[in-house]
Amino acid sequence: MLFLVLTLVCAGVFLLTCAVFSPDGGAFLQLLYELSAAVLPWLGMSAILRRCQAAQGVRQMEGTRWLWMALYVLYIACVWTVTGAGTLGEALQNGVRWSCNEVNLHPFSQGIDPSGYLLNVLLFVPLGFLTPLLWDRRDRFHLTLLGGLACSLLVELSQLVNFRATDVDDLVMNTLGAVLGWGLFRLFARLTHWKRERELQWPMGPEATVGLLFAGHFLLYQEAGTLI
Repeated sequence: MLFLVLTLVCAGVFLLTCAVFSPDGGAFLQLLYELSAAVLPWLGMSAILRRCQAAQGVRQMEGTRWLWMALYVLYIACVWTVTGAGTLGEALQNGVRWSCNEVNLHPFSQGIDPSGYLLNVLLFVPLGFLTPLLWDRRDRFHLTLLGGLACSLLVELSQLVNFRATDVDDLVMNTLGAVLGWGLFRLFARLTHWKRERELQWPMGPEATVGLLFAGHFLLYQEAGTLI
């Protein structure tokens, strides 16, 4: 229960900050709706699984670890928003589109965009940093590479149902960002002597966490004007 309260408080502080600095109240409500669609299903499932773990006597994650988890979940939800991940409503309205103008499968064939590449790299750095920090068994180079690739592929494939371009360059840069994030975590762990507590378990792994957050966004979020 304490975890749920503290997570909601953190989310509330973040959203309140957005409201204060956003001149458009409608845009803020839309942002609140989009983030809630992704986070609330995960929050409910986590509460159920944590209760089951507690009943079995499994030691729960505590201290500052839950803060990192709250940050991780909010970050993933923001990735869906920033990248314009597709939704079920868009799929029903637009169908799946595959054309040369909207899909690029040839790396770096449409010119070099340094600022765009940099933003795509930076976007996935937190993924590579936070994943091994929360799940020590994922502290492997190849797992980080595959995780970044899978997460980016999820976004790119979902964009086949909306009017955003699906680009292999984004896939490459996102994956590179995740790998760089993992490198920063390794440096952080070495400099701070990060303490690993293998006995502390979260009820879901990163794959289930990202998958549930994506499913919530895909199934529950409907952009204004969709299906109207």
